[in-house]
Amino acid sequence: MKGYYCPFEDRNELFNELRNIFNEDWYAMTLGAGASVIAPYVKSTDTHMYILDEKIVISVLKLTPVEFGGNVYLIEPPDEGYLMNMQSKDGLKIVSNIQLYLDLYNYPKRGHEQANHLREKVLRI
Repeated sequence: MKGYYCPFEDRNELFNELRNIFNEDWYAMTLGAGASVIAPYVKSTDTHMYILDEKIVISVLKLTPVEFGGNVYLIEPPDEGYLMNMQSKDGLKIVSNIQLYLDLYNYPKRGHEQANHLREKVLRI
């Protein structure tokens, strides 16, 4: 996972850029960003996404690499399973609900709490 600084004023501006630019499956949001679209519960300001082409994402979102304190995190998926059954909602690409749950479950920043909310409200298990 690599951290970047995105110059957009807020995450909605970043989301709008993603809606306008990405009409292919080059990315899928996860963790707090994905959960904020699928089942909002915990407020998150960071945007984590799996990406297939890092150079395109960096260019389009005007990202600058940072050592600490980024607001966008790009993750190269270890295998294609992470992007299986990707979903679109409100013009944004998001990992499947199961992948979102798995990613959130062990995430230290209230991820377990968000994962439980997702499980109850969306997965209904």
